[in-house]
Parts: sequence; C-alpha cells; structure tokens
Amino acid sequence: MSSDRLEMLLQRTQAHRPTALFVYVAVLDEGGHEPVAMAAISDRVSRDFPHSGFPVLARCFIRARFRGQGLYPFLVRHRVALCLSHWAEDLRAIHMGSASPTIGDSLGTLPGVGGPFIHVGQELLTVAGQPFQVSDLLLFSSPFREELDRSLEPIVEHDPALAQVTASFLDRGAKEASYAQLWRAWQESGQEVPRPVAQLFELLEGIGLIR
Repeated sequence: MSSDRLEMLLQRTQAHRPTALFVYVAVLDEGGHEPVAMAAISDRVSRDFPHSGFPVLARCFIRARFRGQGLYPFLVRHRVALCLSHWAEDLRAIHMGSASPTIGDSLGTLPGVGGPFIHVGQELLTVAGQPFQVSDLLLFSSPFREELDRSLEPIVEHDPALAQVTASFLDRGAKEASYAQLWRAWQESGQEVPRPVAQLFELLEGIGLIR
C-alpha cells in the first residue's frame, strides 16, 4: 500500500474519531525493507463518546504474501501494550471488532490487564451498501475490572441474580449472558446502575452492539 493511500485511509478514519496509524516493516535478508502490515488505534469508539480510557484496536491489514504466518496476534498484542503504556492507570477497556468471535481465545490472557478478550456480541455495519455483522470483543484493564467487581458487592445482597448475570457477562461475555439479557436484567431490577456499569453500558451502546 502506497504512502498516499495510507494517508487517505488515516484521514478518513480520523474524520470519525482520533486515530493513530502504525506501519510494520520487515527487514529483508537480502537487504532493504518492505511494508508488511498496518494497524490503527483509535482513542474512543466515536468522536462524541464522553469517556476517555476506552481505546479501539481499529483497522488492521496484513499484505497477502505475509498472511498465515501468525502476525495478527502479534499486531494485537503490540497495540494492547501501546494502550497500556499510553493510558496507564486511566485505561478502562479496549475494544476490538473481528470477523471471528473466537479470535480472543487465540490471544490468551495478556499481561497487565484484567483477563482475556471476551466476545460481548455483534454489531451491524454497512460497507458499500451491504450490511454485515462484526463480532465485538472487550479487554478490561485490571483497575476497571476491579471497579466493576466492587460496584457489584452491594448488589449481591439485594439482588443476587442480577449480580450473578453481570459477573457472568464480565467473565465470559456472550458465552454466558447476552448483552440483551444483561441490559434487560438491570432495567427490570429497579437497582441504581453503579457508575462503572453505566460506563460499560455507554461503551456497548457507543459501539452499536445489537440487543
């Protein structure tokens, strides 16, 4: 991909939300360098999302001749490390869209975060006039996951079922409880939504998760 096309893609992405673009280059045995892949980090799910510390592992492209060599997990781990370094204690959660809901399983538990990527549901995107679904994954930072867990402690006494469905969603996402079930449980409970849980809901709505 030419530098002009990379610049055009970055400008289009930044029009939607502030984004940093990274180009990965191979050092060739015969000398010289060759672009291998590009990937991006956006600082939030949309320009008007009100909370900081919720970056997005955005676009990722690997050139055809370099595919099938295990580069994608490396690109994800590298950007997670960058998010941890940049946001530090202010990091809340990292969002990533993927064609496969199981891609998070292949990444395992990453250092410095509060668990593995979890599949939280699907969003509907329209590209070239055609709708298709994308799997959404979240990776909680350790501080944010601890805040979420603490916020559920008072709920356990008053509504243990609500606390359980929320904890299940935080642990294993849509494998245990769908976003629709979680949202409905809180709506029907009459409980005041704690601030960390409210931020999570705002994030999932900002992503456009189907419920």
